[in-house]
Amino acid sequence: CNSKSVIAALGGPSQVAKQYGFSVQRVCNWGVRGIPASVILENPLFAEAIRAAGYRRNVEAQQAA
Repeated sequence: CNSKSVIAALGGPSQVAKQYGFSVQRVCNWGVRGIPASVILENPLFAEAIRAAGYRRNVEAQQAA
């Protein structure tokens, strides 16, 4: 899953939660369900970090294929 690998690249769920103010459980859920668009839109620093780490939403990934 793309979200799981991006979270790992950013230091894992604990590090992401601490750095961007999310709960660890919430970040762990993103590894399974993907990162919600609302979270990306509401957190520009987090959005930039995941883009730099290679995150692509499912729709973007399907369009690129």
